[in-house]
Amino acid sequence: MHRTFAVALVAAIALALAGCGSGERTETVGSTQLVHRLVSACRAGERAGRAALGRRFERVSFVLAQRESLRTTMDEIDHLEATGPARANYDAYKRTVQTRLEALDKVASADEAERRAVLAREAPAISEAQARAHGLVVGISEELRMQCF
Repeated sequence: MHRTFAVALVAAIALALAGCGSGERTETVGSTQLVHRLVSACRAGERAGRAALGRRFERVSFVLAQRESLRTTMDEIDHLEATGPARANYDAYKRTVQTRLEALDKVASADEAERRAVLAREAPAISEAQARAHGLVVGISEELRMQCF
């Protein structure tokens, strides 16, 4: 009897974890709602970046704060899908930000002594992805020009 209960309990927990492990559901939004959500996400990212930067002003600290800002922004919007004319730019924007995050992650994961060298190697990829992301987000809406960068 106890063994049957234990097996049933383990099965129930496994099913619950399988359902919970998938994260948030995908939400499809139109262009107006997308812009609203991007503005909100970018503001949250800006706050997280400022908190991560604190009162440090060296280049590596600024880059690591950018990483925190982008990670927060992506956490806010990653579950969103767009419809309509903004869809292509939005999908490309998310891919580009992910590329930028990967380069920033390389800097963050380097030993402190190596960070400047890694940053020097990754700087072109970071800058290129930043410029591309900016163009894509402005392509979604001119309103985002000053909000997300």
